[in-house]
Amino acid sequence: MYFLKFSFSSDMLILGERFKKGQYRPVITTIPYSQITGALQAKYGNGKYNGETRQIHACGNFLFKDEAEEADFREKHIKILTYSPRNRSLDSSIIPIYTEYLHNVEGVVYVQENDDVNDILKQNSKINFWMGGLKSKGFGKCELNFKGRIDTSLGDREGELNTRLPILKLGSSDFGAGTGDIEKLINEGKPTKFLQDVFGIKKVKTANFGYLFEPISETEGKYVLSLFENSIVEAPEYLLKIKGEKMIDMQTDDVAAKVIDEIRSNVDIGYLSNKFLNTVGDILEKEGLTMTETFLLERRSRRDMRQQAETLLKVLKIIKNNPSVDRKTARFIIKSLISIKSKEV
Repeated sequence: MYFLKFSFSSDMLILGERFKKGQYRPVITTIPYSQITGALQAKYGNGKYNGETRQIHACGNFLFKDEAEEADFREKHIKILTYSPRNRSLDSSIIPIYTEYLHNVEGVVYVQENDDVNDILKQNSKINFWMGGLKSKGFGKCELNFKGRIDTSLGDREGELNTRLPILKLGSSDFGAGTGDIEKLINEGKPTKFLQDVFGIKKVKTANFGYLFEPISETEGKYVLSLFENSIVEAPEYLLKIKGEKMIDMQTDDVAAKVIDEIRSNVDIGYLSNKFLNTVGDILEKEGLTMTETFLLERRSRRDMRQQAETLLKVLKIIKNNPSVDRKTARFIIKSLISIKSKEV
């Protein structure tokens, strides 16, 4: 099985998380299957969906190898846009949203080689297309440049997934999945036929689940269970993060250990979703305590998020009272809350 490697670049790009009625919208720092495949289908597809469309399978990531470089990437390449949609009939603007966007970014995209893709490349080795949100405002112009061909059968290793991949394709006779396939993935780590045949994933050791959107017609679509970045998988090298420095050790870092002990003693940690912790941790590292508190207060007003937001506001108060905690350490503490809870149980 072969994948075609492309360099990726964009001046302004919004690859945002979706939050219903949310005013603050963070971007993600990888290139998901749904975004890049959907964008290429929009340009080169035949206007059809499901099994009748051209077979394009792609994913990608940006150019950093570990958490230290990711923090530097966020500092240099992520900015915030304040945008207030206008109701022309009422001649007024509604409550503004604050959305992060990627500025002047470079990355790499991998596209599975097949007859449909080779037919596209015969036309041009440079591909210009649009992807992401707010394209009507000038965001989302992207460029791919062909760099070479990769044989994915040459070697696998265990590591952290560096992109987001759906576990199946809706409407596909080849890559659909039944309830039994999903249960085997969750309980046994056995990859679905789509993950195995298209991307060469051999084993899912630890799954970080989320949902990606897949259109099923011109006006409809569904969310599909997916593997997100940081899932531990046995897979070809191109899908994995490059090995780098590990996160600080909770047992040896005195500052983090002190704060974590205080949290354990004073905060009743109930249910917290991994996705929500990742989002809050990223905002905390990038924007600091004040913006994180604003984000959590907005989430607390929503019934479905109230309990999680209140818990993290208590944690944030403890972090505030420990000025020796820098942003990177604070992000680590937030993301460690699930493991703290599991050890107590």
